[in-house]
Amino acid sequence: MTAESILERISQKPFRPIVLETVGGTWIEIEREADIFIYDRMKTTSVVVFNPEGRKFTFEPEQISAIQAM
Repeated sequence: MTAESILERISQKPFRPIVLETVGGTWIEIEREADIFIYDRMKTTSVVVFNPEGRKFTFEPEQISAIQAM
């Protein structure tokens, strides 16, 4: 997945909770818009996600295989 496609999905108003699937098969629930952030730099892009339990995950956009509504 690209950073642009992730940003497009999370920028929809109003924000609706989503679930991210990683290429490794892990599912991460995101309940609030403030719980996902895309850090886009010249050479690297990272997606930082906090799940409802407060755990932090950091991915490259290519490590996210799907986004689904909850």
